Amino acid sequence: MEEIAPPIKLEPLKRPVKRHFRSPQPKQTRRKPKAQMPTLREQRERSGVTLEQIADNTNIPLRHLEELERGDVSNWPPGIYAKSWAREYASEAGINPERVIAIVAPVAEVEPSIDEIKEAREERDRGAVAESPLAPLVQLMRKVAAVVVVVALIVIAALFFLNRDDPPANQSVPAPVGTSGVTPGQPPR
Repeated sequence: MEEIAPPIKLEPLKRPVKRHFRSPQPKQTRRKPKAQMPTLREQRERSGVTLEQIADNTNIPLRHLEELERGDVSNWPPGIYAKSWAREYASEAGINPERVIAIVAPVAEVEPSIDEIKEAREERDRGAVAESPLAPLVQLMRKVAAVVVVVALIVIAALFFLNRDDPPANQSVPAPVGTSGVTPGQPPR
């Protein structure tokens, strides 16, 4: 029996963090506090939009929008879907899309290969048919359909060969009209 492989789980790429070394600066006695960027949630709330409204308008599951505002997009779909959802969320919430895309960048940079997509689809299709209570009936219908196609092709081929306009073997073929009936290259008599 063929062993079914577990589904492919794609994870974000881990990239090394670049460290920039700076020359030591003299200590300042008084520093200005850095202005904190407002969170996505705060920016969305300033726009007067709820997560439920965004979920309804964009068809992005509410749980994924909540994850985005928490900064955890590890359960988001990879690649172009993550970027697309980030743009949709940003446009609905009135936020700069580049800021939101930067949050989903680790997930968005993971793209499955064509082979991985094909394998996942085949596995899904095999599982869907195998789990169905009608699986034996579906398999029987596929076999019957294949037999019907083969029989139909045989009947068509037989009809084609039977209806050809070949003259019987005991009749001679008349010469085409307008010819002398002499074959080229034949010596004259």
